[in-house]
Parts: sequence; structure tokens; C-alpha cells
Amino acid sequence: MPPPRTCGLADAEIVAQVAERTLFAVEGARAAVKLRKNHDVLALAMGAGKKGAWSRDLALDTVWWRPELATLFGLDPADHDYRRMRLFDLVGPEDRERLPVAIDAALLTRQDYAVEFRFRHAVTGAWRWMEARGKATYDGEGHPRMLYGLGIDITEQQRAVDALREADRRKDDFLATLAHELRNPLAPISSGLHILKFAGHDAAAAAQAREIMERQVAQMIRLVDDNADAAESLAMLLSLGGHDTRTAHDGETAIHAAADFRPDIVFLDIGMPTMDGHETARRMRAEPWGQSLVTVALTGWGQTEDRRRSSAAGFNHHLVKPADPAVVSKLIASL
Repeated sequence: MPPPRTCGLADAEIVAQVAERTLFAVEGARAAVKLRKNHDVLALAMGAGKKGAWSRDLALDTVWWRPELATLFGLDPADHDYRRMRLFDLVGPEDRERLPVAIDAALLTRQDYAVEFRFRHAVTGAWRWMEARGKATYDGEGHPRMLYGLGIDITEQQRAVDALREADRRKDDFLATLAHELRNPLAPISSGLHILKFAGHDAAAAAQAREIMERQVAQMIRLVDDNADAAESLAMLLSLGGHDTRTAHDGETAIHAAADFRPDIVFLDIGMPTMDGHETARRMRAEPWGQSLVTVALTGWGQTEDRRRSSAAGFNHHLVKPADPAVVSKLIASL
């Protein structure tokens, strides 16, 4: 049997190298396990938060996507054939131009970008909403090098916002309708009070005014839409002021009456039956005799959009019921 080998300095160095490499291997394995764990945690967080990350090498024009982003678009994360343009094709046509513009503007100003857009889910075909956020890194000369982004599915948030907007719109419509319904009976009542004030010894006019007011008190309880008394009471009030008047209760009749009568000013109720006031005003404007005609929208609708619509239809003025007789008289006197 040979004598035991004595370890020399060279052997010790070999053992040290092996130990060092073993330590590196163990640390590398631990780092790989930790990295994989972090990757899994990130994937779970991304999936739960409906988020997906991506990056783009601006010099090579190559794009890398996390699987979660492909899933948000309805694409198979295992399919490595999907490309940037495939996802871009799913973006709503009205938003396709805004996305690159927003990114280019961010690169030009060296700021982060944030833009919302619609996209069509590749599997269900349903339209969904996404918020894209990102920032760029720059080289030593200030040129953009890499672009990093995060896509966040905000469909549920957008639906909640839309629901709130719709509820707010319905509330405004309800209040506007309620105001309209309450103003309709008030118009002839207000005119009736002025008739009683200026009728003097005209017992017939005073009696007619009282009858109109009594009907409207009952009508306020019933909240009926059509209101012929409003036109009659306004005509009576104008007649007491020395004006020659004609009344009509629908758009078609109003056009024929105006063609024969050739008035200087026409008061049109927007909510007339058969043909509304907007269409009536447009048709009157189209006639040769209607070019210089002064038209006044007389309506229970007084919001900004209502005034915009009456102006677009060709109305010169927009009065909200019940129109103040003093305002009406001042308007006529200004012609």
C-alpha cells in the first residue's frame, strides 16, 4: 500500500476553487429560484390587476411583451407569432392615430405619456378600454433608446364612469322635463294676470282671462303637455297692446298662416304637435318671406343645449316659459 498523499499548496488552491465555484453555483441557484418566485408573483399581480408590461428597442424597432398583456388583448401568450402590429390592429380605428401621436409627443418633450383607448378583444369581439402609460430612456446624446410601457385594462372603471354620466344625464333630463311641465301652465296664468291688469273695463277679456287661469290651475295638477291656452292668452295680451295677432296650434298651420299674414315676428312653441318648433322655424326661414322674419322660441326648455338647438334652427331669440310679458313687449319694441 502506498503511503498517504500529502496535500500541497496546489491541492489547496484546487479545493478553494471548487468550493468557490460551488458557492457561486449555489448562490446562482438561489438567485434563479428567487427570480422565478418574483416572476411568478409579478405575473400574479399583473394578472389580478389586469395589467401587462411591454418594452420597445427604438433603435432596432423590436418589441417585447409580457404574456399578461397578450392575455388582456385576447391573444395566446404561448403563440410567439404575435407582433406589435397584431395588437395595434385590435385598437379602435378612432384611436389608432392618437397612440403614436401621444408617444411621439412624450419623446419630444422627454415626458412620461398616458393615453386611454378602446380595443376589440380578439376572442370575444367585445370593445374594452385600456390605459397605456410609459416612459423612455435616453442615450448619452439625448436620443431616446428604449421605451417602456404598461397597459391597464380600465373597462370596469370606464363603465362605472359612463353609468354615472348616464345617471347624471337622466337627472338633468328629469329636472328639465319637470321644469317644462311646470312652466307650461304658468305661461297662460302669467299672461292672464297681465290681461286682468290692463283689461280695464273690458269685461269680456277679463272673463276669458279668468277662465284660462282656472283651466291652467287644474292643468298644473294633471301636467298635460298640449296647451292651446298659452297661445290664446299671449295673443290676447299682445292684442291689448295694440298688435295685430294670429294664432296656430301646429307647425303646418303656422307656416300657412305666416305665408298669408306675413308677420314681423313669430313666437313658436318648440313642443308643438305634428311638426316641432325647430322644423317649423327652418321651413319658415326657407321661404322668401321668411328671410327677414324674427322668430322667437317660446319653450319650457332652457338649458344651454336647448338654446344651442334653437339657434341652429334659425331662431333669433329663446324665451323660457313663462315668458315675462315685459320682456316680450321690450323685444317687440326693439324691432
